[in-house]
Amino acid sequence: MAVAQDMGITVGYLPGLSMRRIADLTPGSAKTDAKDAAVVTQAARTMPHTLRAISASDEEAAALSMLTGFDLDLARQVNQTEGRIRCQSFTQTPPHPGAVAGRTPPPGRPVADLVHPSRAEASGQDKD
Repeated sequence: MAVAQDMGITVGYLPGLSMRRIADLTPGSAKTDAKDAAVVTQAARTMPHTLRAISASDEEAAALSMLTGFDLDLARQVNQTEGRIRCQSFTQTPPHPGAVAGRTPPPGRPVADLVHPSRAEASGQDKD
C-alpha cells in the first residue's frame, strides 16, 4: 500500500461483507484466492462505488501497528496461561486426605499425631 501511495496510485479496499455478497453471485462454490481476486477485479471494473478509498498516514499506520501488537500480546498471554494451567493439572499430586476434609495439620506437627474424629470421640480426646 505504501509503495502504491508513493507512486501516486489510488488504493481501494473492498469490505468483506460486500466481497462475500458479490462472490455469492459469481459461479462456483469454492473459496479460493483466484476466485477472490476475480471478485475484487470484477467489483473494481463494474461497481467502483463498492470500493473504499484508503489513505493511511504514518500516524494511522503506527496506531494500527500498536493495536495489532497489543492484540497479539494478549493472544500470547492467554495461550501461555492456558498452557500453565494445563501443565499444573498434570503435575499436581493428589491432595492430602486431611486437606480435602478441611483439616490440615498445623505447622510443625506431624500428620501421624492427628487423631481421626471418630477415634477421638471413642477415646474421649478432644478434636484437633
